[in-house]
Amino acid sequence: RDSDNDYLNIVTSPDTTICDSIDVGLWVNASGGYTGAGNPYHYQWSTGDTTANIVVTPQITTTFYVTVTEDCGQSLIDSVTVFAFSGTADVSPDTFICAGETVILEVSTGDSFLWSTGDTSQSISVSPLHTTTYYVTATGACSGYDTVTVYVQPLPVIQIMASQEILIGGETTVITASGADIYLWSSNPNDITLIGQENNNSITVTPQQTTTYTVVGSDSILGCSTTKSIDIYVDPTFYIPNSFSPNGDGINDYFQVFGSGILDYEIFIFDRWGELVYYSKDMNEHWDGKKDNSVVPEGVYLYKILISTPINKDKFPYYGKIILIR
Repeated sequence: RDSDNDYLNIVTSPDTTICDSIDVGLWVNASGGYTGAGNPYHYQWSTGDTTANIVVTPQITTTFYVTVTEDCGQSLIDSVTVFAFSGTADVSPDTFICAGETVILEVSTGDSFLWSTGDTSQSISVSPLHTTTYYVTATGACSGYDTVTVYVQPLPVIQIMASQEILIGGETTVITASGADIYLWSSNPNDITLIGQENNNSITVTPQQTTTYTVVGSDSILGCSTTKSIDIYVDPTFYIPNSFSPNGDGINDYFQVFGSGILDYEIFIFDRWGELVYYSKDMNEHWDGKKDNSVVPEGVYLYKILISTPINKDKFPYYGKIILIR
């Protein structure tokens, strides 16, 4: 080349950042080198373009290379990087929950965040009472927004009723639940007559004592459930013998009251002169016809029994007489 010519110099457009794959113009300016001809510079971009100015629309961050050659064959290479970012946020997918449940929503892109709830963290916990759409704006190299909908399935509204809520020991009642697709029953205390009916909407039971029956009713969509209970009260049943013979023959040797469904129990037995000969608070105990380990004579004795039940917690008195036969 002619030694009087300057060396070739090139300057490219600066690196740049774009959002959402928009068009961006790139350029290269050449100077120096052999300039005797009318068009001394030849351009070759990595895109295949051969002009000094080009327009590109990169989908991802891309480095574009350009080679400039002057007429004497001197060449220089430079590059421009276009950083391509998305202008949208990437938030959790739509989700389904039961009413009362909590779900975590999270956005995966961005450096700072603003949710429609006012929260500014990357993830939030929400417990909507009804189906709700949440908006989030994520800001980083680019800003964008996204939405997520939380669909709320209402809980079943359970109704429960019994054919009888107060029973005498040994009686039967039918308990029916409605408002759900799936049912699961339990009892406290355990009632063996419930066995085999746990998944029915209607159960037939014979409690021996006051019992709480609980049903968990669920829907068949998400399994959302509601719990409902009913108390079936059982009036006490008890038997008071009217005579006994404590003679040691193994037959009717003790006086004892039998019953069920009783909360509290007291018995007082008096002789004909009103003197207390026996007292107990335990229905499992019995009177053996003695007072202070001494045998009492046969005859008529009077009793007073006090009991309370789940229905009537005030102690109710029963009075009567016992015939003691030797």
